[in-house]
Amino acid sequence: MFQLIVKDFKFNKKNIYISTLVSLLGYYLISQDGERYKILACTLIPLLMFNFVIGKICFIEDRDKVYKYIHSLPLKKSDFVLSKYVEGAGVLIFSFAFIFVENYFLKLINKNYFNLDINYIMLIFSIMLIYIGMFIFIYFRFNYQIANQTLIVFYISCLIGYKIFETLNINMYKIISWDYFNIMLFIISIFVYNITFQLSKRFYYKKDE
Repeated sequence: MFQLIVKDFKFNKKNIYISTLVSLLGYYLISQDGERYKILACTLIPLLMFNFVIGKICFIEDRDKVYKYIHSLPLKKSDFVLSKYVEGAGVLIFSFAFIFVENYFLKLINKNYFNLDINYIMLIFSIMLIYIGMFIFIYFRFNYQIANQTLIVFYISCLIGYKIFETLNINMYKIISWDYFNIMLFIISIFVYNITFQLSKRFYYKKDE
């Protein structure tokens, strides 16, 4: 599995560099528009990095039918699926580390920065983990083109959820500040990520059979 991960990042170095540079500039520009755009920055950066890196890998593998070649190698099929889930979680963790580092740097040079509390980060991280798990599952179940449409569904779902909270006059930030809510959501996100992994293995095993 480790060799697969090294292979993916080795052949995708260009997109890793591009996503890092675009994220660096994007986060800076968004942060200068004020605290109200915090949720945009904290979702856009992970999405951008994931789609530039993992999304691009999935696109190439789907286009070139790489799984046929993988089947001929002395590797477990589950390792190929597991590598994608490890990469997805790895990119997500890196993206949030990137956000923290840049945010701290902006604070040092007296530029506008976001107030990133742990509850807020746990909420966004958990939601993004569920999104990534669903993306990879749909990729293995169907193909990259269909999986790529989850981005649209993700943003529409967030918009609908926000409107529901607004209509019902529910204080979303009060819920976010409740420690147990974020802990439960984090546990649920890990559970969902594992379920999508198990389902992805099942459907991947059926490819070309």
